[in-house]
Amino acid sequence: SVRRYVDRGLRGQLRSGNLLTGQLYVALDFFPNAPKITLDTTRTPIQIPTVPGTFEELQTMLGNIVSQLERVPFEQIGDDVHRALVRLDPLLQAADKLVKDLGTGIAPELHATLGQARQTLATAEHGLLAADAPVQTDLRETLREVRRATEALRNLSDFLERHPESLIRGKQEGRP
Repeated sequence: SVRRYVDRGLRGQLRSGNLLTGQLYVALDFFPNAPKITLDTTRTPIQIPTVPGTFEELQTMLGNIVSQLERVPFEQIGDDVHRALVRLDPLLQAADKLVKDLGTGIAPELHATLGQARQTLATAEHGLLAADAPVQTDLRETLREVRRATEALRNLSDFLERHPESLIRGKQEGRP
């Protein structure tokens, strides 16, 4: 009887049949560690319990990644770096003036070192904070891709809620 199979872990699971078309199917498989469920045999047709599919797990993981990325205060981090660099500039200028005033044998070397430090800081500021910086560009592109993937998953999920029969029959012609 079906009840015996369900007691042993028989469950339905939504799986991808074709990644290109997005076609899904319901697979019946045994999940021995699935929670025990009382099967209602009075319903017609009998409803076999299900377990989350890998597609649902992927959608949840992508949603979690997007949520975590949205919580990262990128703008605040950029502002903090900028403020630190602004505070550091007067210190470097004062040290540069001190070196000029010393007039000793090490003054030219120290002056050159401070100039290099200032140049390095300017390069770092441009490399990290500029709108066209590789780090900023890569991060924006990654966020766009994650948003597109999440939107595609959301659309598929909405479609399946409206047309669950498409899991068995596939997408019908003329349907959006």
